[in-house]
Amino acid sequence: MIKHHSSSPRGPRPRPNDTPPHQTSSDTLTHRLCRPLSSLPMTDAQPEQVTVWLQGHWKIENRLHWARDVVTCEDHHQLHTANGPRDHARPA
Repeated sequence: MIKHHSSSPRGPRPRPNDTPPHQTSSDTLTHRLCRPLSSLPMTDAQPEQVTVWLQGHWKIENRLHWARDVVTCEDHHQLHTANGPRDHARPA
């Protein structure tokens, strides 16, 4: 069972809006609240260090997603075939 604590670090994580890559948009960002889970007790997880870990994690996630989305436009891909899972599992 996952317990939610009011003391858990959280905050808005900016992400680009869902505009297709071929369209331009203003610098509009949407925000989604994320609550990270950790096995560290809050006494051992200093806010500054947790922030560095989270920023590093999302930097990697966003970089990988951006590369795959730009190359394959997977966010807006509508074709579904039997090969879809295999094709989308390949490295970008």
